Formats: sequence, structure tokens, C-alpha cells
Amino acid sequence: MEFETSFLLPVVILLGISMGISVLLSIFKLKFLPAFVDEIIIGIILGGVLTRYFASVEGFNEVIDVLYIIGFSIIMFLSGYDANLSIIRDKQKTTQSHINVGRISIILLGAVYLVSLGGAFLFASHFEHFWLGIILLTITFASTFAGIVAPLINVERLNNTCWGNIMVMFSLISELLSILLLTVFMIAINISINYVWTYAIMIGLFILLYFGLRIQRGRKFEEGMTFLKVQMIVFALVVSVLLSEIGGGEYVLGAFLLGLFMKFVRIEHKYMDHIESLGYGVFIPMFFIIVGMQVNIVNFMENPELILWALGLFATFVIVKIPLMYLTKWYSFRTGLMSMLMASCTLVVTIAVSHIGTKAEIFSHEFGEALVLAGILTTIVAPSIYEIRYAKLYKSLKKKEMGLTYGKNEEPA
Repeated sequence: MEFETSFLLPVVILLGISMGISVLLSIFKLKFLPAFVDEIIIGIILGGVLTRYFASVEGFNEVIDVLYIIGFSIIMFLSGYDANLSIIRDKQKTTQSHINVGRISIILLGAVYLVSLGGAFLFASHFEHFWLGIILLTITFASTFAGIVAPLINVERLNNTCWGNIMVMFSLISELLSILLLTVFMIAINISINYVWTYAIMIGLFILLYFGLRIQRGRKFEEGMTFLKVQMIVFALVVSVLLSEIGGGEYVLGAFLLGLFMKFVRIEHKYMDHIESLGYGVFIPMFFIIVGMQVNIVNFMENPELILWALGLFATFVIVKIPLMYLTKWYSFRTGLMSMLMASCTLVVTIAVSHIGTKAEIFSHEFGEALVLAGILTTIVAPSIYEIRYAKLYKSLKKKEMGLTYGKNEEPA
């Protein structure tokens, strides 16, 4: 049996680029932009060249797809795991001195959906199927990418502030609801009784995983059991992604739900450390580079109208988050604007909706490309401004939150 090694070419290129970015950031201590923003930008720049040059390489696209799905799934899994579930137990009403983070996040998200519905009508002329397009675009505009917002908040330790917890909770609820609604949408346009069995199997898988993680074999087998339990989690992650796809919905739904489940059962963090290291060290950087590569920058340059569409969609992504200005009740006007910008970050749903809408012929391929570019712009602009303004934002929050309580007055998990 002969084995081909040409499929390793895209892996070598993507790993090399991600390592190069890490080396440059480390040597020159560059913190102007988050690492994933650099990776997306480089992906956009090199995307056209790499795609054309290696299009003839057998299996190139298949390897890229596999790396993309793995990185995507790990991001969603870790996003679910980052949820601070202790805040949900807060039963106090929101007052001038206390914020019920869970309730405020839900109310704000409901208001965002209403505004997003109005925003979707602005692009109704692009839809072949009017109401299907309105539904898809409403879900898209209302979405927030927790895979970016939560890590940015946690890395900068703003999860120790009420504002940080609101942003994380809002993004998690928004992302989960968006994925659930897209799954329902996809199942509704292609109904099958097999879908019920698929999600029943997924629930059974979670139950088996729970009991498997409770196995104890003593100190002699402790190291072996650690790796066995990590293998169990990875196996459950792969199967959950597969079942979500078979179930007619978004494959990342299973990954996100599994992450929430891991948080709910309070799994020991040492098991998650291995997955986080592999994800953030290898697969997630490659995912962001591949995302950038999806933008056909040459096509946009040849069709300026597509750029206008993308800019219009980008502006709408920000404007529909105007309900978050309600936070100016406790914070400054600038913090309210930062909240809008951070909540506008979306990538998962824009890519998914682009594929769904194009495949179902709800809108054109060109509009789908503009939608993806707009989503990528939100993940570049908002985090970059956040990094630049972080020091002043941190000082402002510490000053504004004197005497302000949230959750159950305990440190966030």
C-alpha cells in the first residue's frame, strides 16, 4: 500500500503561518491587534494565492475542510464551557445598585432580535424567497460570536467585572439561540423523523459520558485515567458534531451543547487543559486563517458593488445592537458604544447562513460572499478597538462598579 503525503502541504502552510505570527508577536511584543485578527488578515491576503496555486493538489480542499471543521468545533465546545452558569442562579431584581446579569442579557437579546427584524427588511430586495430570507438575516444580525467575545473578556480578566459578565452571558445566549434557530430552520425545510432519533442518541451519549468521567481507579492508574477521560471527551465531541450534521442542523450545535454539559457537570479542569492547549495551540489559529482564505478578495476588487453590500451589512451588524446602549444606565456612553461593537462580533452564524442561503437559493452566491466578508469585518474591527481602548475601559469599569453588585456576589467561575 502506497501513502501520499501531498495532503500534508496545506497543514504545513497553515501551521507555519500560525507559528510565524506567534513568533513575531512574542519577539516584538506586538499587542496592537489580537492574534486571531492577524491570522484572519493574513488569510485574506494569502487566500487567493494559496487557493489558486494549490487547487490542483489532490485532496487540498478536503484537508482544508477537515481542519476548518475541527477548529470550528473546538471553538464552539470551549465557548460553551466558558459559560458562567453560577450567574443564572441570581434571583434578585435589577436595581440601580444591582444587575441581574442573566435577565438583563435575555431582555437585551430580545430587543436586539426586534431591531434585527427591521434591519433584515433593508436587504429584502436580495432575497429570492422573501420570508425565508428575512428569517435568516434576522438570526444573523442578532447573533454574537461567543468564541471571540468570551476569550477576549476572560484573557483581559474583565470577567471579574459586571460588564464583562454581561457581555459573556449575552454572547453565549445569543450564539446558542442563533444555532438552535438555524437548526430548527434547516430541519423545517427538510423534515425527517430520523432527526428525532439522532438527537435522542446525542442525549444518551452525554449521559454515558457523564458516568464514564466518574470512573476512579486509584493513584496507580491516575495518569492513564486522565488521558482516557480526555479521549472520552474528544470522542464525544466528534460524535456530537457528526450527529448534529446527520440531524439536519448545524454541526457546531453538538459541540456547543457538549461544552455547556461539561460546565454543568463541573468536570475537573485538568481534563480540559489538554483540549484547550491543542485547540488554541494548533487548530484554532488554522481555523482563523482558513476563514480569511474564504474571502475572494480578487472578486471583491473586480466587483465594487459587493464591497458596498458588505459595508452596508457590517454597519447593520453594529446598528442592530443599539439596545445594548441601555447599559449606559450604569456605565458611560463610551462603554455603551463598546458594548455595541463587541456584541456585533459574529462569524459562526454568517458563514452558516451564507452556506444555507446559497444552497437553498434564498439569495445569490455574491450576497452570501458579502455576508461572510461583513462578518469577518466585525471580528476584525470590534476586537481591535477593544484592545486599543482596553486600559481606559478597565479603569472606567473599576470606577463605575464601586458598590455595584451582580450574580450572587461571588467571584465568577
